[in-house]
Amino acid sequence: MFIKAFSTKYKRSRMKLLIFTFISLVAIRIAAYSTICREEQMPYCVMTFYASSANSLSSPVVLLFLVAFSLLIPFIIRKIIFTKDFDRIAPIWIIWIDWALRAGLILSAIYWIMDNRITSPSEDTLYSSNLITDQGFKWAKNFLVRMAFGIVIFGNIIWWKNPLCIDNPRESSNDVEDLENIYGPSYFIFLTIVYLLLVITQKPMGGLMLSVALYQIMSLLKIFDIKRDASQEKDTSFLETIIFSLCGTLFFFSTGHQATISSIQWSVGFIGIDEANFTITPILITLNTLSSQILFTCAIPLLAFWNRSSNNLIYYSLTRTIIYYNLYNSIITTSTAIWAAWFRRHLMVWKIFAPRFMLGGINLLCIDFVIFFIVVSYACTKVIKRGVGKVSNTECEQKLEKI
Repeated sequence: MFIKAFSTKYKRSRMKLLIFTFISLVAIRIAAYSTICREEQMPYCVMTFYASSANSLSSPVVLLFLVAFSLLIPFIIRKIIFTKDFDRIAPIWIIWIDWALRAGLILSAIYWIMDNRITSPSEDTLYSSNLITDQGFKWAKNFLVRMAFGIVIFGNIIWWKNPLCIDNPRESSNDVEDLENIYGPSYFIFLTIVYLLLVITQKPMGGLMLSVALYQIMSLLKIFDIKRDASQEKDTSFLETIIFSLCGTLFFFSTGHQATISSIQWSVGFIGIDEANFTITPILITLNTLSSQILFTCAIPLLAFWNRSSNNLIYYSLTRTIIYYNLYNSIITTSTAIWAAWFRRHLMVWKIFAPRFMLGGINLLCIDFVIFFIVVSYACTKVIKRGVGKVSNTECEQKLEKI
Protein backbone atom coordinates (compact mmCIF):
# COMPACT_ATOMS: atom_id res chain seq x y z
CA MET A 1 0.00 0.00 0.00
CA PHE A 2 2.88 2.37 0.82
CA ILE A 3 4.49 1.77 -2.59
CA LYS A 4 1.15 1.93 -4.39
CA ALA A 5 0.52 5.37 -2.91
CA PHE A 6 3.15 6.86 -5.24
CA SER A 7 1.01 5.95 -8.25
CA THR A 8 -2.06 7.81 -6.96
CA LYS A 9 -3.17 10.46 -9.45
CA TYR A 10 -3.95 13.39 -7.14
CA LYS A 11 -1.20 14.91 -5.02
CA ARG A 12 -3.43 15.54 -1.99
CA SER A 13 -4.70 11.95 -1.98
CA ARG A 14 -1.17 10.67 -2.51
CA MET A 15 0.14 12.55 0.52
CA LYS A 16 -2.75 11.39 2.70
CA LEU A 17 -2.26 7.80 1.62
CA LEU A 18 1.46 7.95 2.37
CA ILE A 19 0.90 9.50 5.80
CA PHE A 20 -1.82 7.10 6.93
CA THR A 21 0.04 4.09 5.56
CA PHE A 22 3.15 5.13 7.48
CA ILE A 23 1.07 5.65 10.64
CA SER A 24 -0.49 2.22 10.21
CA LEU A 25 2.94 0.60 9.89
CA VAL A 26 4.14 2.41 13.02
CA ALA A 27 1.05 1.20 14.92
CA ILE A 28 1.86 -2.38 13.93
CA ARG A 29 5.42 -2.02 15.22
CA ILE A 30 4.17 -0.55 18.49
CA ALA A 31 1.74 -3.45 18.87
CA ALA A 32 4.57 -5.91 18.26
CA TYR A 33 6.50 -4.40 21.19
CA SER A 34 4.00 -5.56 23.82
CA THR A 35 4.24 -9.26 24.57
CA ILE A 36 4.34 -11.94 27.23
CA CYS A 37 6.52 -15.02 26.96
CA ARG A 38 5.55 -18.67 26.78
CA GLU A 39 7.64 -21.42 28.28
CA GLU A 40 8.71 -22.64 24.83
CA GLN A 41 10.11 -19.19 23.95
CA MET A 42 12.58 -19.01 26.82
CA PRO A 43 15.30 -17.73 27.08
CA TYR A 44 15.00 -15.79 23.81
CA CYS A 45 11.84 -13.86 24.69
CA VAL A 46 11.79 -10.63 26.71
CA MET A 47 8.46 -9.83 28.37
CA THR A 48 7.38 -6.21 27.96
CA PHE A 49 3.72 -6.40 29.01
CA TYR A 50 4.58 -6.15 32.72
CA ALA A 51 7.36 -4.23 34.45
CA SER A 52 9.18 -7.49 35.21
CA SER A 53 8.70 -11.22 34.93
CA ALA A 54 8.63 -11.53 38.73
CA ASN A 55 5.22 -9.87 39.18
CA SER A 56 2.20 -8.53 37.31
CA LEU A 57 2.81 -4.84 38.02
CA SER A 58 2.83 -2.23 35.28
CA SER A 59 5.70 0.12 34.62
CA PRO A 60 5.25 3.76 35.75
CA VAL A 61 6.06 4.79 32.16
CA VAL A 62 3.15 2.67 30.90
CA LEU A 63 0.81 4.26 33.45
CA LEU A 64 1.97 7.71 32.32
CA PHE A 65 1.32 6.85 28.67
CA LEU A 66 -2.10 5.44 29.62
CA VAL A 67 -3.12 8.81 31.10
CA ALA A 68 -1.70 10.65 28.08
CA PHE A 69 -3.62 8.46 25.63
CA SER A 70 -6.79 8.97 27.68
CA LEU A 71 -6.49 12.69 27.00
CA LEU A 72 -5.39 12.40 23.36
CA ILE A 73 -7.74 9.75 21.92
CA PRO A 74 -10.84 12.02 21.73
CA PHE A 75 -8.72 14.72 20.08
CA ILE A 76 -7.37 12.21 17.54
CA ILE A 77 -10.90 11.00 16.77
CA ARG A 78 -11.98 14.57 16.03
CA LYS A 79 -9.02 15.20 13.75
CA ILE A 80 -9.18 11.96 11.76
CA ILE A 81 -12.82 10.82 11.73
CA PHE A 82 -14.82 14.04 12.04
CA THR A 83 -12.59 16.44 10.13
CA LYS A 84 -15.32 17.54 7.70
CA ASP A 85 -18.48 16.86 9.65
CA PHE A 86 -17.72 18.04 13.19
CA ASP A 87 -19.79 21.20 12.72
CA ARG A 88 -22.79 19.01 11.79
CA ILE A 89 -22.52 16.48 14.61
CA ALA A 90 -25.45 16.37 17.01
CA PRO A 91 -24.48 18.26 20.21
CA ILE A 92 -24.90 15.16 22.39
CA TRP A 93 -22.13 13.39 20.46
CA ILE A 94 -19.81 16.38 20.71
CA ILE A 95 -20.24 16.06 24.47
CA TRP A 96 -19.61 12.32 24.23
CA ILE A 97 -16.36 12.67 22.27
CA ASP A 98 -14.93 15.67 24.13
CA TRP A 99 -16.06 14.93 27.66
CA ALA A 100 -17.75 11.59 28.36
CA LEU A 101 -15.30 9.38 26.45
CA ARG A 102 -12.31 11.24 27.86
CA ALA A 103 -13.75 11.07 31.39
CA GLY A 104 -14.32 7.31 31.10
CA LEU A 105 -10.76 6.74 29.89
CA ILE A 106 -9.30 8.90 32.66
CA LEU A 107 -11.36 7.13 35.34
CA SER A 108 -10.13 3.80 34.01
CA ALA A 109 -6.51 5.03 34.06
CA ILE A 110 -6.86 6.28 37.65
CA TYR A 111 -8.35 2.94 38.68
CA TRP A 112 -5.36 1.03 37.29
CA ILE A 113 -2.90 3.45 38.89
CA MET A 114 -4.58 2.87 42.25
CA ASP A 115 -4.74 -0.88 41.65
CA ASN A 116 -1.05 -0.89 40.77
CA ARG A 117 -0.30 0.87 44.06
CA ILE A 118 -2.34 -1.63 46.08
CA THR A 119 -0.74 -4.60 44.36
CA SER A 120 2.77 -3.20 44.81
CA PRO A 121 4.74 -5.13 47.43
CA SER A 122 6.67 -2.01 48.42
CA GLU A 123 5.89 -0.71 51.90
CA ASP A 124 8.70 1.76 52.36
CA THR A 125 6.71 4.11 54.53
CA LEU A 126 4.08 3.82 57.21
CA TYR A 127 1.78 5.92 55.05
CA SER A 128 1.93 3.48 52.14
CA SER A 129 1.35 0.54 54.49
CA ASN A 130 -1.73 2.20 55.97
CA LEU A 131 -2.92 3.14 52.49
CA ILE A 132 -2.82 -0.44 51.31
CA THR A 133 -4.92 -1.69 54.21
CA ASP A 134 -7.36 1.21 54.05
CA GLN A 135 -10.76 -0.09 52.97
CA GLY A 136 -11.80 3.42 52.05
CA PHE A 137 -9.06 3.53 49.44
CA LYS A 138 -10.27 0.26 47.92
CA TRP A 139 -13.85 1.51 47.98
CA ALA A 140 -12.82 4.69 46.15
CA LYS A 141 -10.96 2.61 43.56
CA ASN A 142 -14.01 0.45 42.87
CA PHE A 143 -16.29 3.50 42.84
CA LEU A 144 -14.21 5.17 40.11
CA VAL A 145 -14.29 2.17 37.80
CA ARG A 146 -18.02 1.75 38.40
CA MET A 147 -18.46 5.35 37.28
CA ALA A 148 -16.55 4.46 34.11
CA PHE A 149 -18.89 1.52 33.50
CA GLY A 150 -21.79 3.89 34.14
CA ILE A 151 -20.53 6.18 31.38
CA VAL A 152 -20.52 3.19 29.01
CA ILE A 153 -24.12 2.33 29.92
CA PHE A 154 -25.20 5.97 29.62
CA GLY A 155 -23.52 6.32 26.23
CA ASN A 156 -25.16 3.14 24.97
CA ILE A 157 -28.61 4.29 26.06
CA ILE A 158 -28.18 7.67 24.36
CA TRP A 159 -26.87 6.00 21.22
CA TRP A 160 -29.86 3.64 21.16
CA LYS A 161 -32.22 6.60 21.40
CA ASN A 162 -30.41 8.62 18.74
CA PRO A 163 -27.80 6.65 16.76
CA LEU A 164 -27.77 9.21 13.94
CA CYS A 165 -24.61 11.25 14.37
CA ILE A 166 -25.14 13.94 11.73
CA ASP A 167 -27.61 16.48 13.09
CA ASN A 168 -28.82 18.16 9.89
CA PRO A 169 -27.72 18.38 6.29
CA ARG A 170 -26.04 21.59 5.26
CA GLU A 171 -28.65 24.27 4.75
CA SER A 172 -26.81 25.59 1.71
CA SER A 173 -27.22 22.34 -0.18
CA ASN A 174 -30.32 20.52 -1.38
CA ASP A 175 -28.44 17.49 -2.61
CA VAL A 176 -28.80 14.10 -1.00
CA GLU A 177 -25.10 13.54 -1.71
CA ASP A 178 -24.52 15.92 1.18
CA LEU A 179 -25.39 12.96 3.39
CA GLU A 180 -22.77 10.76 1.75
CA ASN A 181 -21.20 9.67 5.05
CA ILE A 182 -24.35 9.48 7.13
CA TYR A 183 -23.70 5.91 8.29
CA GLY A 184 -19.97 6.04 9.02
CA PRO A 185 -19.79 8.60 11.87
CA SER A 186 -22.95 7.20 13.46
CA TYR A 187 -21.53 3.69 13.63
CA PHE A 188 -18.11 4.93 14.72
CA ILE A 189 -19.72 6.50 17.79
CA PHE A 190 -21.00 3.04 18.69
CA LEU A 191 -17.48 1.68 18.21
CA THR A 192 -16.10 4.23 20.69
CA ILE A 193 -18.61 2.97 23.28
CA VAL A 194 -17.38 -0.60 22.72
CA TYR A 195 -13.79 0.62 22.85
CA LEU A 196 -14.33 2.33 26.22
CA LEU A 197 -15.90 -0.82 27.67
CA LEU A 198 -12.98 -2.97 26.52
CA VAL A 199 -10.31 -0.53 27.73
CA ILE A 200 -11.77 -0.58 31.24
CA THR A 201 -11.32 -4.36 31.38
CA GLN A 202 -7.69 -4.20 30.21
CA LYS A 203 -4.55 -3.88 32.29
CA PRO A 204 -2.54 -0.68 31.60
CA MET A 205 -0.43 -2.04 28.74
CA GLY A 206 -3.50 -3.74 27.28
CA GLY A 207 -5.41 -0.46 27.42
CA LEU A 208 -2.58 1.26 25.60
CA MET A 209 -2.59 -1.41 22.90
CA LEU A 210 -6.36 -1.10 22.42
CA SER A 211 -5.89 2.65 21.96
CA VAL A 212 -3.29 1.89 19.31
CA ALA A 213 -5.78 -0.59 17.80
CA LEU A 214 -8.45 2.12 17.56
CA TYR A 215 -5.90 4.39 15.91
CA GLN A 216 -5.08 1.55 13.52
CA ILE A 217 -8.76 1.19 12.63
CA MET A 218 -9.04 4.91 11.88
CA SER A 219 -5.91 4.83 9.72
CA LEU A 220 -7.11 1.79 7.77
CA LEU A 221 -10.49 3.42 7.14
CA LYS A 222 -8.75 6.45 5.67
CA ILE A 223 -6.42 4.29 3.57
CA PHE A 224 -9.24 2.17 2.14
CA ASP A 225 -11.40 5.25 1.50
CA ILE A 226 -8.63 7.01 -0.46
CA LYS A 227 -7.91 3.83 -2.40
CA ARG A 228 -11.58 3.45 -3.35
CA ASP A 229 -11.82 7.06 -4.48
CA ALA A 230 -8.76 6.63 -6.68
CA SER A 231 -10.06 3.43 -8.27
CA GLN A 232 -13.76 4.43 -8.29
CA GLU A 233 -14.46 1.12 -6.55
CA LYS A 234 -16.93 1.37 -3.65
CA ASP A 235 -17.31 -2.31 -2.71
CA THR A 236 -15.34 -3.87 0.12
CA SER A 237 -12.56 -6.15 -1.06
CA PHE A 238 -11.65 -9.49 0.50
CA LEU A 239 -8.17 -8.13 1.28
CA GLU A 240 -9.59 -5.36 3.47
CA THR A 241 -11.44 -7.83 5.69
CA ILE A 242 -8.32 -10.01 5.89
CA ILE A 243 -6.29 -7.03 7.13
CA PHE A 244 -8.86 -6.34 9.86
CA SER A 245 -8.81 -9.99 10.92
CA LEU A 246 -5.00 -10.10 11.02
CA CYS A 247 -4.96 -6.94 13.12
CA GLY A 248 -7.40 -8.55 15.55
CA THR A 249 -5.03 -11.50 15.94
CA LEU A 250 -1.99 -9.23 16.34
CA PHE A 251 -3.60 -7.17 19.09
CA PHE A 252 -4.77 -10.34 20.86
CA PHE A 253 -1.11 -11.05 21.60
CA SER A 254 -0.34 -7.36 22.22
CA THR A 255 -2.91 -7.18 25.02
CA GLY A 256 -0.92 -9.75 27.00
CA HIS A 257 -2.45 -13.02 25.86
CA GLN A 258 -1.22 -16.25 24.34
CA ALA A 259 -2.87 -19.45 23.18
CA THR A 260 -2.50 -20.87 26.70
CA ILE A 261 -4.73 -21.03 29.75
CA SER A 262 -1.90 -19.71 31.94
CA SER A 263 -1.95 -16.38 30.06
CA ILE A 264 -5.55 -15.62 31.08
CA GLN A 265 -5.56 -12.54 33.30
CA TRP A 266 -7.78 -13.85 36.09
CA SER A 267 -7.38 -10.74 38.26
CA VAL A 268 -9.52 -8.65 35.89
CA GLY A 269 -12.51 -10.66 37.10
CA PHE A 270 -12.45 -8.49 40.24
CA ILE A 271 -12.64 -5.10 38.52
CA GLY A 272 -15.09 -2.99 40.51
CA ILE A 273 -15.96 -5.80 42.94
CA ASP A 274 -14.33 -7.17 46.10
CA GLU A 275 -15.08 -10.84 45.58
CA ALA A 276 -15.85 -13.19 42.71
CA ASN A 277 -19.31 -12.94 41.18
CA PHE A 278 -20.53 -15.85 39.07
CA THR A 279 -22.12 -13.45 36.56
CA ILE A 280 -19.81 -10.44 36.43
CA THR A 281 -16.44 -12.19 36.76
CA PRO A 282 -16.75 -14.46 33.67
CA ILE A 283 -17.98 -11.51 31.59
CA LEU A 284 -15.01 -9.35 32.62
CA ILE A 285 -12.51 -12.13 31.89
CA THR A 286 -14.11 -12.80 28.49
CA LEU A 287 -14.05 -9.10 27.54
CA ASN A 288 -10.41 -8.89 28.62
CA THR A 289 -9.28 -12.01 26.77
CA LEU A 290 -11.15 -11.47 23.50
CA SER A 291 -11.06 -7.67 23.47
CA SER A 292 -9.14 -7.29 20.21
CA GLN A 293 -11.39 -9.71 18.32
CA ILE A 294 -14.48 -7.95 19.68
CA LEU A 295 -13.16 -4.50 18.73
CA PHE A 296 -12.16 -5.38 15.17
CA THR A 297 -15.31 -7.45 14.60
CA CYS A 298 -17.44 -4.50 15.70
CA ALA A 299 -15.41 -2.29 13.36
CA ILE A 300 -16.00 -4.49 10.29
CA PRO A 301 -19.27 -2.73 9.21
CA LEU A 302 -17.31 0.52 8.88
CA LEU A 303 -15.78 -0.94 5.72
CA ALA A 304 -19.28 -0.96 4.21
CA PHE A 305 -20.60 2.20 5.88
CA TRP A 306 -17.73 4.63 5.44
CA ASN A 307 -18.43 7.40 2.91
CA ARG A 308 -21.42 5.57 1.50
CA SER A 309 -24.63 7.42 0.72
CA SER A 310 -27.99 5.92 1.56
CA ASN A 311 -29.12 3.53 -1.16
CA ASN A 312 -30.32 -0.01 -1.62
CA LEU A 313 -26.76 -1.31 -2.10
CA ILE A 314 -25.89 -0.67 1.55
CA TYR A 315 -27.46 -4.01 2.52
CA TYR A 316 -25.55 -5.82 -0.20
CA SER A 317 -22.26 -4.17 0.76
CA LEU A 318 -22.73 -4.90 4.47
CA THR A 319 -23.66 -8.54 3.83
CA ARG A 320 -20.70 -9.00 1.51
CA THR A 321 -18.28 -7.50 4.05
CA ILE A 322 -19.51 -9.70 6.89
CA ILE A 323 -19.41 -12.85 4.73
CA TYR A 324 -15.83 -12.08 3.68
CA TYR A 325 -14.77 -11.56 7.29
CA ASN A 326 -16.51 -14.69 8.54
CA LEU A 327 -15.20 -16.75 5.62
CA TYR A 328 -11.57 -15.85 6.30
CA ASN A 329 -11.84 -16.64 10.01
CA SER A 330 -13.59 -19.92 9.21
CA ILE A 331 -10.74 -20.86 6.86
CA ILE A 332 -8.16 -20.09 9.57
CA THR A 333 -10.02 -22.15 12.18
CA THR A 334 -10.48 -25.06 9.78
CA SER A 335 -6.78 -25.03 8.89
CA THR A 336 -5.76 -25.08 12.57
CA ALA A 337 -8.05 -28.08 13.12
CA ILE A 338 -6.53 -29.90 10.14
CA TRP A 339 -2.95 -29.29 11.24
CA ALA A 340 -3.73 -30.18 14.86
CA ALA A 341 -5.07 -33.52 13.59
CA TRP A 342 -2.08 -33.97 11.28
CA PHE A 343 0.40 -33.40 14.12
CA ARG A 344 -1.61 -35.34 16.70
CA ARG A 345 1.40 -37.56 17.47
CA HIS A 346 3.85 -34.68 17.61
CA LEU A 347 5.65 -34.16 20.93
CA MET A 348 4.53 -30.50 21.02
CA VAL A 349 0.90 -31.13 20.07
CA TRP A 350 -0.41 -30.00 23.47
CA LYS A 351 2.06 -27.11 23.61
CA ILE A 352 1.50 -25.55 20.18
CA PHE A 353 -0.98 -27.14 17.78
CA ALA A 354 -3.89 -28.08 20.06
CA PRO A 355 -3.90 -24.72 21.95
CA ARG A 356 -3.87 -22.85 18.62
CA PHE A 357 -6.81 -24.93 17.40
CA MET A 358 -8.76 -24.26 20.60
CA LEU A 359 -7.98 -20.53 20.36
CA GLY A 360 -9.17 -20.52 16.74
CA GLY A 361 -12.43 -22.19 17.73
CA ILE A 362 -13.04 -19.75 20.58
CA ASN A 363 -12.24 -16.79 18.32
CA LEU A 364 -14.66 -18.01 15.66
CA LEU A 365 -17.44 -18.49 18.21
CA CYS A 366 -16.75 -15.02 19.58
CA ILE A 367 -16.80 -13.47 16.10
CA ASP A 368 -20.07 -15.22 15.18
CA PHE A 369 -21.71 -14.13 18.43
CA VAL A 370 -20.59 -10.51 18.07
CA ILE A 371 -21.61 -10.33 14.40
CA PHE A 372 -25.10 -11.78 14.76
CA PHE A 373 -26.16 -10.48 18.18
CA ILE A 374 -24.32 -7.16 18.49
CA VAL A 375 -23.29 -5.94 15.04
CA VAL A 376 -26.21 -7.05 12.84
CA SER A 377 -29.15 -7.39 15.22
CA TYR A 378 -28.35 -4.31 17.29
CA ALA A 379 -25.94 -1.72 15.88
CA CYS A 380 -26.27 -1.98 12.09
CA THR A 381 -30.04 -2.35 12.20
CA LYS A 382 -30.38 0.82 14.25
CA VAL A 383 -27.95 2.85 12.14
CA ILE A 384 -29.47 1.83 8.80
CA LYS A 385 -33.05 2.35 9.98
CA ARG A 386 -32.35 5.89 11.17
CA GLY A 387 -30.08 6.68 8.21
CA VAL A 388 -32.57 5.55 5.57
CA GLY A 389 -35.32 7.49 7.31
CA LYS A 390 -33.20 10.63 7.37
CA VAL A 391 -32.35 10.49 3.67
CA SER A 392 -35.91 9.52 2.69
CA ASN A 393 -37.23 12.65 4.40
CA THR A 394 -34.61 14.75 2.61
CA GLU A 395 -35.55 13.26 -0.76
CA CYS A 396 -39.25 13.93 -0.14
CA GLU A 397 -38.53 17.57 0.73
CA GLN A 398 -36.55 17.98 -2.50
CA LYS A 399 -39.37 16.51 -4.61
CA LEU A 400 -41.91 18.82 -2.95
CA GLU A 401 -39.69 21.81 -3.66
CA LYS A 402 -39.47 20.82 -7.35
CA ILE A 403 -43.26 20.46 -7.57
